[in-house]
Amino acid sequence: MVFEGLRDAVRKLSGMGRFRRLSRLVTVEEAVSVFMVSEGLKPGALVMSVSDRAVKVLRSLAGSEDLYLEVRSDEFGRGVFLASDPERLDLLDSEGSFYGSSGESVGRFLGYDEDSVEFYDEAMEEDRVPAQELHEKVEELLDEGLLEAEEARFLALVGYVPVPDEEHVLDAVRKGRDRYRRLRDTEVSDLVEIVLDQSMWNT
Repeated sequence: MVFEGLRDAVRKLSGMGRFRRLSRLVTVEEAVSVFMVSEGLKPGALVMSVSDRAVKVLRSLAGSEDLYLEVRSDEFGRGVFLASDPERLDLLDSEGSFYGSSGESVGRFLGYDEDSVEFYDEAMEEDRVPAQELHEKVEELLDEGLLEAEEARFLALVGYVPVPDEEHVLDAVRKGRDRYRRLRDTEVSDLVEIVLDQSMWNT
């Protein structure tokens, strides 16, 4: 029992160093997203426009955290997809311009709900900006007192753009809040706070 506890402590410290190193090579939000996959808090993560060094660190992390990784490229660069279940990578098709996959398949890989997948795809087809529509809806909910700015910050931990209506936004906030509660006592808690501090709704 003592040995197992020591082994877990060493693994935790080692992982902390790797995730901290990763956060210097990719965005802090992407580093936290990869950590959430390793902890079973989300099904998949995408790290975009990665350097050779970042790919090397991600491959090392995938090996140590029992994650499955696939590197895909397009004319804009390379993206690294990571999942805890190898079958999740099968959701990625090869029929689009998002690192060689369609936006719909990437959304499903990342764990978008089906309504949000359809919203995002339709918005992009119509040259609308999904994130802007979400921002406008969140501002509306804030003005109406249906959402507090402190709570809106948790959208930064969801990793996708929900349908910009009251039901989907509040559901995403609840999901982000739950992830925060499960992350705040982990080795990446300081990185999580950085992600929240960078949220456009930070108070």
